[in-house]
Amino acid sequence: MQENEILDSNFNEEKSIKLLEAVSWWERKRLIYNALLLSVELLVMFSYLDALKIFGIENAIGQTIFVNIIANVFYSSGWGIEILGVYYFKKFTLTNTIRMILFVIGLLFSLLIALIAYEEALFLLTPF
Repeated sequence: MQENEILDSNFNEEKSIKLLEAVSWWERKRLIYNALLLSVELLVMFSYLDALKIFGIENAIGQTIFVNIIANVFYSSGWGIEILGVYYFKKFTLTNTIRMILFVIGLLFSLLIALIAYEEALFLLTPF
């Protein structure tokens, strides 16, 4: 019985290390993710400055906060998927290369969603 506990203990410790490594990797990239997302949002806002005046700066700030919260919830799914994989599958692991590919795909998707959200809201208000 003690022999099984020792094996389980080492296994759980290895899992914990993998989980901490996964979360740490993703969280180090979150600042880059948010900075790029905010940059695109600001770029679009300033591109449609006349429409922004009609839309209202407080509405734009509200939309930015809302979009960034939703984007960060989806960003967390990157390490969430990895945690579930490590928890349920003994040999599951993502290399840094695969993590970076997932990061870039997720970043591009988020930038596209933010761009579409702002373009639609501000383009419709642009005086012709």
